[in-house]
Amino acid sequence: MHPLFSKLSRLCLCIPVFSLLISSSKFNEETVANTMYYGEYTFKATGGLNEELKGVIHYENVINKASDGTSYSTLIFKCTDNNSCNTMQFLLCRKNTSSKIQKGSYKVSRNFDSLLNYFDGVFGFANIKPLGEIPFFARKGKIQITHSNDTVITGELNISLENSKGNTVHLTGDFIAEKQ
Repeated sequence: MHPLFSKLSRLCLCIPVFSLLISSSKFNEETVANTMYYGEYTFKATGGLNEELKGVIHYENVINKASDGTSYSTLIFKCTDNNSCNTMQFLLCRKNTSSKIQKGSYKVSRNFDSLLNYFDGVFGFANIKPLGEIPFFARKGKIQITHSNDTVITGELNISLENSKGNTVHLTGDFIAEKQ
């Protein structure tokens, strides 16, 4: 076999293999779209409520300045279930940043004095009708953002919520939030 032909055939075999390896390591929106739709979440609830919650999720990613001039990047997720009886909202906030929130892991913050003050971390609440009128607030857990672009944010949620009576609900699952 001619050496030039041998080198050319190896090159032709290597290009598809390398391109396959590179393409599989990136976020593939088509693959995600086949398992879940944009603007959808699926959370498994355990504890006070044992069922799967599915619904619509949208986000807003904004940068605010506090009265002292400190910059805060805030990502707001708004969730409504398919029956429109359960609603949830999660706020991710980063202090001293002028760029929008991107990929990463964000933990529930317990260090805030009120909803009016800016904070660093995750704050969340849920109104879950089958469990009564008292709202649930995030006590521990995290939100993991796995992909972020100008129109879609994908990720995973693993958060425990508690109401003032001590009832708890643990939520785990995935989301593909669409920009509001």
